[in-house]
Amino acid sequence: MENQQSSGQTKKCPKCSEQIQASANRCKHCKTDLEMKAKNHPSYMTFTILSLIIPIVGIILGIVYLAKNDELDRKLGEHAIAISILGFILGFLLISMSTFHI
Repeated sequence: MENQQSSGQTKKCPKCSEQIQASANRCKHCKTDLEMKAKNHPSYMTFTILSLIIPIVGIILGIVYLAKNDELDRKLGEHAIAISILGFILGFLLISMSTFHI
């Protein structure tokens, strides 16, 4: 009886396909992080670097990814926009420091 109840509350791990609890945040078999975070997206590092170096590109990519249906894509879009804003601020500070010789 307990197995029947627990089978309705399980899901397959997207990485190793083992059955895990539906509420699990990490697979007990392969240790994969199952939470929806931008850092779990395959393009995370590329978007981070690109958004920091060329903030306008990060803003555009962020807006595009915010419009997608996948929750992980939307998280990456939010991340790209946040890093782009940071890139604009850092760029402004660097230009200000070189202009005023602080």
